[in-house]
Amino acid sequence: MKKLVTVIGMLVLFLQSGLVVYAQEDQKDASANETIEKQVDQIMEKYIGKEIPGASIGIVKDGKVILTKGYGVSDIEKKTPVTGDKTVFETASVTKLFTWSMLMKLAEEGKVKLDADIQDYLPKGTLNLAFDKKITILDLMNHTAGFEEKIEGMDIKNENQLKPLKETLTKENQPKQVYEPGTVTSYSNYGANLAGYIIEQVTGQEYMEYMNQTVLKPLQMNYSTFSMIYDDQPIIKDNKSSGYLYDGSGFEKMTVDLTNDFPAGSLQSTATDMTHFMLALLNNDGKAPYNFFEQGETLTQMQTHSYGIVPGALGNAHGFWEEEVSGKRIIGHAGNSGGFSSQLNLVPEDGLGYILLMNLNNEATGIRNELNTLLVGKETITTDLPLKKSSTDQKVAGRYRMARQPVSTLGKVAYIIADFDMVVKANKDGGINVISPQSKKGIDYVEVKPGIYQKIQKGSKDKYLYFKLNDKGQVLTAGNGMTTDSLPVSFLNTQLFNFIAFGVSFIAFLGSLIYLLVKFVKQKRKKKVAGWSRNYTVLTAFSTVGLLVMITAIVMILKFVTNMTIVFSSMQLLYYINCLLPLFTIGMIVWLAVTWRKNETKWLMLFLIMVGLLTTVQFYNVHLFF
Repeated sequence: MKKLVTVIGMLVLFLQSGLVVYAQEDQKDASANETIEKQVDQIMEKYIGKEIPGASIGIVKDGKVILTKGYGVSDIEKKTPVTGDKTVFETASVTKLFTWSMLMKLAEEGKVKLDADIQDYLPKGTLNLAFDKKITILDLMNHTAGFEEKIEGMDIKNENQLKPLKETLTKENQPKQVYEPGTVTSYSNYGANLAGYIIEQVTGQEYMEYMNQTVLKPLQMNYSTFSMIYDDQPIIKDNKSSGYLYDGSGFEKMTVDLTNDFPAGSLQSTATDMTHFMLALLNNDGKAPYNFFEQGETLTQMQTHSYGIVPGALGNAHGFWEEEVSGKRIIGHAGNSGGFSSQLNLVPEDGLGYILLMNLNNEATGIRNELNTLLVGKETITTDLPLKKSSTDQKVAGRYRMARQPVSTLGKVAYIIADFDMVVKANKDGGINVISPQSKKGIDYVEVKPGIYQKIQKGSKDKYLYFKLNDKGQVLTAGNGMTTDSLPVSFLNTQLFNFIAFGVSFIAFLGSLIYLLVKFVKQKRKKKVAGWSRNYTVLTAFSTVGLLVMITAIVMILKFVTNMTIVFSSMQLLYYINCLLPLFTIGMIVWLAVTWRKNETKWLMLFLIMVGLLTTVQFYNVHLFF
């Protein structure tokens, strides 16, 4: 009996001590979480209500949710407070992470292969490709399929314009393939849409329906939907935040942003729901409450690096963009839609993840950087790097423009006018100086590994710049490993050439026409009919056509820059007018050749022919003819 009492007593003491330990650990975790919450509150206080109307954040660590919280308001007029668990935001391009994750799941199930030709899974005739090299599913994830940017016709005014993927992903709507697959990073919503279409073809269900059923339900994301229209989902409709634009003095409510790019940006969600997704994506050991893959190896594979400009470069990890903060590798994705911005980051080595949802269009405050510093750590570099010379410095000097741009349409002109180019110069004392729209004064870099340059300034964000060179030492691509590479810019595509060429042509045709009209009036007054030959009449016609075409081009460019989603075919008549210039230029060449000896206007005519040829080359290059 005494032994039994002793055993029971020891068991009670053991259980008590265990409970004390667990209680102490829980208390310690609660204290740490409370500290993080206070620090997050301090960061949010700087921005919410001042530069951002409302936001919600969700943070997970080691298989647990440590914070979900809302800040500010979801509707300024109604003063509706944001809550972490119920306020619904548009996640925009963070949707792509769900699309890529589903492809990884289908690969795990043996239904697709990441290195397979995407045409194996698409209906025959879906694509019109310019290169023989296959596009793989991994190319879609890495944004290296080679498609140009296309925003033409993306402005959807009403629900009636929403169409299923099988109707939008046609040869007629396809952006032109302008880069060889696997060679250039060029962020592509179209590529994500193709990925969604592959999911439809493999599963036999429409993308939104399939994702709602097989992703959101198992992850218990009850306040989320991939549907663009959710009138029949009151839980979404009643809790959806309004989106806002900040103009520097106040917030302006924006209309609902509709898109046919469902797999690229349709998800609506809350911070709480998104923590479930993050827990699943960090559940390598299978101990978290949510799971996405059957095998841990699939999750590990998805988290690994899959593409970079050069060996050792940060880039892409199966659809997640890589970043380095405080010596740690972050994988994540940002999102922007009309009135909303979002950021999802994972630090796999720390079991850390966080989602930030905001009801602000193109948020560009310092809130993301401050959260990175708080949750991941401060930059470990404490001193500036010294300048040192490299044989690569002179080779990479030049002008570069982002690969993500229209190449085969009039949309190209926007990137020439805006001049978002990156200009690289070799420093006298070593390294390179990089001037960009973000840094007009220039930032110095030094080469630390072959093709890898690092900012010399301590604590710098996006501190690396990469250059891929061919065997002749010529730059093929450059970039920081995020969303789009930059490519060398030819003189013909520079802002300087195009502004000068257009100005010279406009003044030449206008000046010539004024000169000829003045001469005609003088001849008329003096009644010298013989002084006005047929050559002058031909010149007048050519100058008139030239000026008409220049004015037409101005109208077309203005129509485009004021509505960048304009359907170019709606300006078909204007394209035809522009085609008069090369036709008249050819006619002028023939006329001058025939009348050269007796042509008293031959030098003016020759000058205008040269102007006509210059304008023809320029217009052809920026697609003002067709």
